[in-house]
Amino acid sequence: MRFKVICNVSGQSIPIDYHRKVISMLKQGFQQSALEKYKELFENNTLKEYTFSVYFGQADFTSKEIFIKNDQIILNVSTASAELGMYLYNGLTSLKNKNIQWSAQSIVTVQSIVTVHQPLITEEKVLLKTLSPIVVRNHNQETNKDWFYSFEAPEFIEVLKRNMIFKLVPVLGEYIRYDIEALELKPIHMKKTVVRFYERQMECSIGQFSLSGKPHLLNYLMQSGLGSLTGSGFGMCEVI
Repeated sequence: MRFKVICNVSGQSIPIDYHRKVISMLKQGFQQSALEKYKELFENNTLKEYTFSVYFGQADFTSKEIFIKNDQIILNVSTASAELGMYLYNGLTSLKNKNIQWSAQSIVTVQSIVTVHQPLITEEKVLLKTLSPIVVRNHNQETNKDWFYSFEAPEFIEVLKRNMIFKLVPVLGEYIRYDIEALELKPIHMKKTVVRFYERQMECSIGQFSLSGKPHLLNYLMQSGLGSLTGSGFGMCEVI
C-alpha cells in the first residue's frame, strides 16, 4: 500500500533533518489512533515494515534548512503489509487539519491522503529509481560504531544482503535467505550523496538501478524499502 499525503507548510523553510519530523508525525498518528500498535512499533525493537519520502518541489538546500518555493510538500508513505497500511492510513487521517510544529519557522498541516496504485512486479528484473536515498549500514555491536557505504564501495552489496537477511528472515521466513543471496543490483544512473540524520552524516546512494530476483522479494522491497533505516524514511523506490 502506498499513500500520497498532501501537506501545507506555513513558512518557507524546513529543517534539513526533516526525517526526524516525519517520524514524530507518524508516532503522533499512531498514539492517537492505535496506542497498542504504537507501543509495539516504538517501545520495542520491532522491524518497521514501511518507508517514506518527501517531495519538496522546487527548493534550495543549505547545510541547515530547505527553502521551498511554494507552501506545499508531499509525503509518500509505503508498506508491503496491508494491515500496517491501514494503521498508517488511520494514523495520518487522525492528523488531518492539525498544525504540527516542525520548527520555529514552519508549521505543517496534513490536508489530504490519497491511496496510490502500485503495479505488481511479475518479472524477475525491474528498473527502479530512488525516492529517498538508499542507506547501507555496517553496525559493530561490540564498539557500537557505524560505517555507511554508497554503491561505489566494494562492501556495498555484501553488507546490503547481510542486513536484509538479518531483517527479513524473522519476518518472511528462512526461505527468503536464498532469494536475498541471489538478488542482483546493477547501477544505471546512480550517484553518491551525504545525508544528515540526527547528528550523523551518512554516505548513501540515489538514482536509477536494476534489481533482479524473485518477484515476491522485488515487490516487498519496492513497497517496504531497500537497505537500512527504511522505517526512518530511507530506501523508498518506485518502478520506472
